[in-house]
Amino acid sequence: MDARLLPFEKSYFINITAREIIEKRFINSTDINKTDRIAKLELREVSGNFYFGQSYEAFLYNRDSYFSNGGKINGFETGISIGINKNSYEYVLRTNYRKANASPNTKSEIYNLILESNFRSKKRGKLSSSLELYSQKINGDAGTLSYKLIDNKMGTKGAIWKLAANYSIAKLYRLKLTMTGKHSDERKPVVVFRGEFVAKF
Repeated sequence: MDARLLPFEKSYFINITAREIIEKRFINSTDINKTDRIAKLELREVSGNFYFGQSYEAFLYNRDSYFSNGGKINGFETGISIGINKNSYEYVLRTNYRKANASPNTKSEIYNLILESNFRSKKRGKLSSSLELYSQKINGDAGTLSYKLIDNKMGTKGAIWKLAANYSIAKLYRLKLTMTGKHSDERKPVVVFRGEFVAKF
């Protein structure tokens, strides 16, 4: 379900999204089940070049032990954001709080701060960058943690950054470049570079 009131200048819009993914398998005479449920509410107020946003998301992941992240995980994430659009540039500052619980008694709390910038060219493409700083608190069994519980964020504090370019070369060619980095106090830094060249015929 996706209900939306389209945004107009000096206006307010609401976006409601609900999603459910069910996977069933039958292996060695055994039923294997996985269910993901996510509901999200987004509010945004637009005034001129500025906008202010609020969001709330509730989630439930229920998976049999057959899957690598088996178990039941539920929680919510809420956040606020401030953005500005000026000519071809966009800057966004957002902060979120996420709390997740895993059976029987493990909890994760994440606070993060995210800064994003985008530059769009009508003829050439888009350049974007983002930097996320986070702090995480884990209560209970901190052994093997599901990436769904910790939102794929390792350690008690860290940073995630991304640089991306989607650039047109003439009319038939497009170059896509992405570089991402993950840093935490419990893991060695990981930097990944991806490139893609697309030709239209």
